[in-house]
Amino acid sequence: MRGAFWRRRAINDLEKLDDRALRDIGVERGDIATHVDRAMTRITLSTLGR
Repeated sequence: MRGAFWRRRAINDLEKLDDRALRDIGVERGDIATHVDRAMTRITLSTLGR
């Protein structure tokens, strides 16, 4: 449940950025959820020591 909350919050925060800011960090507006999911997977795996 906690993961879903943080996922939604990250997506909402990124969606508030303008296109230029997203471009600066290498994210296309249509790929926000994909980037958040990948980041959350990396964080989860790193906390499990993988």
